[in-house]
Amino acid sequence: MKISEGIHVVGGGRHGFGMSNKFDCQIYLLENPGGHVLIDAGVGLEVDRIINNIKNDGINLNDIKHLFITHVHSDHAGGCAELKKRLGLKVYISKVEAPILRTGDEIKLSLDIAKRDGFYPQDYVFHGCEPDVELNGGEKFTFDAFTMETIHVPGHSPGSMCFLVKWNVDDKVEIPDDRSFGNLLNIVRENEALKRAEALGLDTSKEVQKAEVKIGKRVCLFPGDVLVQGGKLMFQNCIGCDMADMRRSMPKLANLGVQELYPGHYCFLLSEGQNHIDAAIEGLRHLVPPPNAL
Repeated sequence: MKISEGIHVVGGGRHGFGMSNKFDCQIYLLENPGGHVLIDAGVGLEVDRIINNIKNDGINLNDIKHLFITHVHSDHAGGCAELKKRLGLKVYISKVEAPILRTGDEIKLSLDIAKRDGFYPQDYVFHGCEPDVELNGGEKFTFDAFTMETIHVPGHSPGSMCFLVKWNVDDKVEIPDDRSFGNLLNIVRENEALKRAEALGLDTSKEVQKAEVKIGKRVCLFPGDVLVQGGKLMFQNCIGCDMADMRRSMPKLANLGVQELYPGHYCFLLSEGQNHIDAAIEGLRHLVPPPNAL
């Protein structure tokens, strides 16, 4: 399902859109002429549903080349082995969690606890996958359509990575030369680019001389489970989930100018994403446990 220009959601379970296995995180596909990019792989059950979603969006499977994993928890990384095998993908994951992806160690995944508590079927098996690229955070990948920067934000898990995507084409609002910006507000208010133009403080009361107003690159963040809509923080009582780590690392996400936010669960946001990130950062500044913790 195409959700914005160049971005599709091709999987998601009970905490998303019910498009694939109920245990799946949200799985995103980013269009890129030199090879499309997947973000996260789901749990590895009913992989055909993800494949069919991709096909139904008119995407050629042979054109998908890269798979970036936000973190190694089963709902995000359990499908790596099967997707890599079927699509020939190059797999990227944090250096911290690469050994767990490689071996599928149930204890280090806290999968034993998750299965005991009913989060996964008792017979579920995490199939190990050999990663191709191990990330430290701070890498910058240049694709044809966008750049992607990796940001290491431990807390939800030791190797949690956020992916900051900046599209190469400027967003713009097209305005006929003979009309004023103010007169067009009611017509184009739903345009995402216009909302961002307003957020940047463009004067909408004056007549526009140019045919378009450029408002800069689209900035999107894929935070995995570091945060979700409303700035809520996802904590679990398991190995590697550490509030102190999150408190120290979350400020890395400040002042990024994020417009679109695509988390691993729940609703994605097509504007004002930075506000939700800032709420997450604020919630971790205080002495008591954050009120926005899930």
